[in-house]
Amino acid sequence: MRILCVCAGGNTRSVTLATLLKYNYGGHDALAASAEKNDPITLRMLYEWANLVIAVDKEVYLCMEELEEKVAPAQTKKVILLDIGQDKWGMSMHPDLIPIACKLLEAHGFKSKKQWDEIVVAREKYDLRRKEDG
Repeated sequence: MRILCVCAGGNTRSVTLATLLKYNYGGHDALAASAEKNDPITLRMLYEWANLVIAVDKEVYLCMEELEEKVAPAQTKKVILLDIGQDKWGMSMHPDLIPIACKLLEAHGFKSKKQWDEIVVAREKYDLRRKEDG
């Protein structure tokens, strides 16, 4: 499935969801985008490419819903809300963000072979390797 994950800045929440969907929740073709920083033409193109659009908070959801009304008013709706809330993590795949994102994905029917705590541990091992290399 082609999934567009949208947050305000396109760097933390949407990247986390896209990463989880690619590597832990079914190998989806997932991209992250910014409702604020991507050009409206780019967002429209990405919307049309996607089978599903995930908005990470109510403000972003309303923005994407408005785009959907302009682009495809008579089609089946493909914008959903996974209300992660405002970004307080400042980096994608933050250990505190991963369980929130995983629980929301699972509540919407996505399945993972790993538990969220295994994903956090794998991420922390990757961070440790990067520190050793640097």
